Amino acid sequence: MLKTSRKTRGHTQVVRQKTLKILFVQLVAICCVALLLSIKSWVIAYSALLGGLVYLLPYAYLANRILTKRRRADTENTPNRALAELYIGQIWKMVITAMLFALVFVLVKPLSPFSLFGTYIAIQALGWWLQMRADKRFIKL
Repeated sequence: MLKTSRKTRGHTQVVRQKTLKILFVQLVAICCVALLLSIKSWVIAYSALLGGLVYLLPYAYLANRILTKRRRADTENTPNRALAELYIGQIWKMVITAMLFALVFVLVKPLSPFSLFGTYIAIQALGWWLQMRADKRFIKL
């Protein structure tokens, strides 16, 4: 039983490190895209930056929520509870994403929607690609 506990904690730490690397690569990609687009127009550049951050902030929240869970009693660590936590985290991620998009569209004028959504989609696709490259399988968050 003790060996399983150590292995589980080690596995969680490995997943945490891979997730942090993915988040860092995505952040660097957002900054590079915004910097390259600043040559064309500042509006397009900050729209791209905001689009990337609208994706990255809720994803970072979800990763933090799932991977840094406080220790619970063994009676509370059931598969049903873990699944419920994943669903709750995903729901909050969607709510935060919707609120961030609403804030961006209400508060930021002028805005380039193509740049905003294009960067959002590109960073999401980059995350999928990076997850597939991590041990040739998806990291399950």
